[in-house]
Amino acid sequence: MNTALLATLLTIGGGAIIAIIGFVGNAIVKRIRGRATEPEMWERVADLTLEVYGDGTPARLGLVKRLDATERRDVVKGYIIRSLVRQWPASHKPRLDPAYLAELDEDTLPLDHPWRVKP
Repeated sequence: MNTALLATLLTIGGGAIIAIIGFVGNAIVKRIRGRATEPEMWERVADLTLEVYGDGTPARLGLVKRLDATERRDVVKGYIIRSLVRQWPASHKPRLDPAYLAELDEDTLPLDHPWRVKP
């Protein structure tokens, strides 16, 4: 028999065997795992919706609101850094906007600190 023909037959046969094993394995896994009922699927969707959007309480803000808060904090950090850079060559102490510091929840500076002044 020709070696090229034998190699082709072995390749086709091996591919068929792998496909059959995959099909049978998939069927077995589906039977063992079982199918989710419609109420279970809606419960999963509700849980995911709660995870993404939250329920409005501070304990569960949801991913969307946490992402918005993170983006706001990043913008405020940029404002503070730019403000510091603009004031760098000056001889006075840096003055930072108290609203930006409040947005960062920066509580290490006392309220009467000289840096807590709008530039």
